[in-house]
Amino acid sequence: MAGRTGKNQEKIIEQAVQQFIDAQLQGQELNIDELVKQYPEFEDQIRQRIRNLDKINGLFACLMQADDSDFAAELTEHSLVGQKLGDFEILSLSGTGGMGAVFLARQVSLDREVALKVISSVGGAQAKNLDRFKRESKVLAKISHPNIVPIYEVGQHRPYFYFAMEYVKGVSLDKILNSIRNAKPDDKASDVIRKCLEIQDSVYNNNLSEDDGSKGAEIDTDYIVEICRIIVSVASALDYAHNKGILHRDIKPSNILIASDGTAKLVDFGLAKGQTQETITIKGEFFGTPNYVSPEQIRKPETVDCRSDVFSLAATYYECLTLHPPFSGDTVNETLTQVISREAVPPKKYCPRLSTDFNTVLLHALEKSPEDRYQTAGDFVADIRNILEFKPITAKRPSITRRAYKTLRRNPLKIAVIGISILVIVLGYFAYSNFMQTRIKKIANRKGIMGRHKVEVGEYSEALAHFEEAVKVDTSNAGLYYDIGECYYNLERYEKAIEAYMQAVKIEPRHASAYWSLGHCYQVTEQYQKAIDNYKQAIKFDPHNFRAQDGLANSYVELECYEEAIEAFEQLIQMKTNDPLIFSYRGEAYNELGYYEKAIESFRQSITTQNDADSYHALACFYATCPDSKFRDGNKALELAQQACEMTNYKDAYCLSGLAAAYAECGDFQKAIEYQEKGITLIGKEITEEWKKELAAYQAGKPYRSKPDLSKRQHSVEATPNN
Repeated sequence: MAGRTGKNQEKIIEQAVQQFIDAQLQGQELNIDELVKQYPEFEDQIRQRIRNLDKINGLFACLMQADDSDFAAELTEHSLVGQKLGDFEILSLSGTGGMGAVFLARQVSLDREVALKVISSVGGAQAKNLDRFKRESKVLAKISHPNIVPIYEVGQHRPYFYFAMEYVKGVSLDKILNSIRNAKPDDKASDVIRKCLEIQDSVYNNNLSEDDGSKGAEIDTDYIVEICRIIVSVASALDYAHNKGILHRDIKPSNILIASDGTAKLVDFGLAKGQTQETITIKGEFFGTPNYVSPEQIRKPETVDCRSDVFSLAATYYECLTLHPPFSGDTVNETLTQVISREAVPPKKYCPRLSTDFNTVLLHALEKSPEDRYQTAGDFVADIRNILEFKPITAKRPSITRRAYKTLRRNPLKIAVIGISILVIVLGYFAYSNFMQTRIKKIANRKGIMGRHKVEVGEYSEALAHFEEAVKVDTSNAGLYYDIGECYYNLERYEKAIEAYMQAVKIEPRHASAYWSLGHCYQVTEQYQKAIDNYKQAIKFDPHNFRAQDGLANSYVELECYEEAIEAFEQLIQMKTNDPLIFSYRGEAYNELGYYEKAIESFRQSITTQNDADSYHALACFYATCPDSKFRDGNKALELAQQACEMTNYKDAYCLSGLAAAYAECGDFQKAIEYQEKGITLIGKEITEEWKKELAAYQAGKPYRSKPDLSKRQHSVEATPNN
């Protein structure tokens, strides 16, 4: 050990440093303390060499925004800041990675700010990095595209190679995604991306703890459209580069820079190569980033083509829309195994807002075999635009057979064993289940028949007992719950009836009769808005349900929503034109809205439809109590009210009250008092405060202007749900 001196010593130190750099290039975290234990006598020299390399060497993960994990030293300590390299005055360090450092610099001759990428040529361990560095400058010099950062100048100053590029004020896409993940759930992703671009840096830098229950910002429609625009720009840049014969080979969020005006810029061509060039990556060496690398980059990196970049861009697109990488394991090897063997989870499961077309396009671009995915970045762009423009996409969702085949192809023996086992279990289960279901339904059917016999004779309590016994046996029978609801309704236990009807529609969501019964229970218990909601459901599943339409109209009247009530009455008239009360109620709604001529017309239609007392009474009340004096006519009211009373032999309380109102309008208050008192006597216990107010007004020698209480005279269909 003592003999390790001179050239031999330098060789050992370079060997140790090379081991460290190779580990970084492979995406591994090498413990420096463990490394120097192998060379204890050179520990200080190895540590110093690595510290120097950390300052300026390595593959730069993003032009302006390096991942926080890439920094190994305080950026302000970098030795080149404040110095000049050729025509460039270095102002500050922007970021470092594994192959180079990028500085904000000023080009003195043109007095402009540039991004200056620098690498040192010193040391044998730098050879591979220097080759890649030079190749990146050559690649960028060949291409010019608005979404690729352009190169201005290439040079060497002492041990440093450098090239100057456009300085872009913005933030990398990975910084934006981290900000969205760390945002509050009530934030919108579109607002987060806007804030990031405004400050040109991350927002929400501090990760929220799991205890906060945060799942990141809401992925809203504006954000989805913005991400699509960014990916379209990057894909267009890739398509341009591919047509020039250049592959990027390291597409990922940190290599996509978003300028403050929203323009996307593709950066870091450090791993790029010409499709006709021989790669400097040796056979079997992995390159790229595990979460975004294509399967062929792992298996045979020397064979990749433009379809590999399509895969990596699709992985980036997937993460932007779902906040989850399509493939992610606890270790690099686990992640790479997923890329090769596991299908990506459909993105719609993470983000339900995405359409089925997004699912299809993303999964098609992430196909394992290059032959099965988009053949060019341009094809990928075209389908993204088709989605945004609501046009048909070219990609087809794989059939069930194809998806099963892909799974079987990867694990044929294992899948076969599992499949046979599952088949045996399923067949056995279905045989047993079918036997039990048949037995259960027979028992429930017998008890249900007994319950319906009891309903027919009005013995609802006994019927209820039979139905409840039946439903214990067959809990999935919506009809039994409906029968239970009917029994509770007839026993006037409305809350219990509502519970039973709700269980019926839970089991059978299109059960129109159950929705109508629910609406009727809510109407009886004066919960009119809930009644309206359920009547609408009943009409949705049975458009010709007259009872539901009738209940809907009357519930609107109770809530004084007269325009909606009129619309509902119009639907009723189309269903059933021979019910005079429909015209009467519609007339009352017109009266409330001040459409008096339409009210008169509707009341007359009621009389024409059926020459009955109720129709005459409704029109008489209108002429006697109309708020507009132009339409009040005591004589017409008296004539119509007398006809109504004659038809009922003066024994109908409502007709007598209408006659009293007519006499009051004519000024004969003695007669008004006489007939109002007769009506009160006939109505008995049902007398309302309104009736007392009318009588008091007549006794004071005044007409009563409140509307007639027509709502008490219900349609025959409202008497009971069994009708």
